[in-house]
Amino acid sequence: PDALNQIAEGANVDLLITDNLMPKMDGVELAQQVRRDYPEIPVLMLTSDPSVLANPETRVCIDKILQKPTLRKTLHVSIKELLGSDILKTTSAANGPKTVEHLGQPLKVLVAEDNKTNRLVMRKLLQDYPLDLCFVENGYEAIEAHQNWHPDLIFMDISMPQMDGKTATGLIRDYERSSDLDPVPIIALTAHAQSSQEDALESVGMDDYITKPLRKHELTDALRTHAPKSHTIRKKLAS
Repeated sequence: PDALNQIAEGANVDLLITDNLMPKMDGVELAQQVRRDYPEIPVLMLTSDPSVLANPETRVCIDKILQKPTLRKTLHVSIKELLGSDILKTTSAANGPKTVEHLGQPLKVLVAEDNKTNRLVMRKLLQDYPLDLCFVENGYEAIEAHQNWHPDLIFMDISMPQMDGKTATGLIRDYERSSDLDPVPIIALTAHAQSSQEDALESVGMDDYITKPLRKHELTDALRTHAPKSHTIRKKLAS
């Protein structure tokens, strides 16, 4: 209510950043009223509840949702996006999903892995390829990076603290469907690969899996198979 009063009294607002859980009126209720009365004001929501990310009703009235705790860099990038920065170049077919143009840039690879040694190994094994690597340590951070960093491919560890890889993958797939986005390839990283687990990984939306310990040729095969067909790295790996 305080925010709405200030806007009604003439406050010059270019962007509304709101928490989700607040007394008297929560963030969704605030966003719905702002969208109705002041549709020109973009709304960015901060939330610690991952289920909010997959709610289509929430997505209608909110331009961007960030998982708490939010990294300062992520917040800065999101503000620039909402205020009209040319940071991302997106295209949308007339009746098709939104896509991100690659424009010859390095392949953006998100690695969700909580073990520091495994992160170092992954970086070393992939150091010869033109990749832009981003490492996160749990499923919450993976969801945030997917929404705000827009990776071309994700390597997702299965066992992580706070939120595991299968749960994170399911929420990412829900978000992509509700936002009309092409699904990003997600490759599971797992210490055990049994037929029952393979079915479970596929059921949550994972495209493939690699068993630990990690091997360079398996990572290369995954990049060659699942990188966007238009990306230059796929052509290099195939040659």
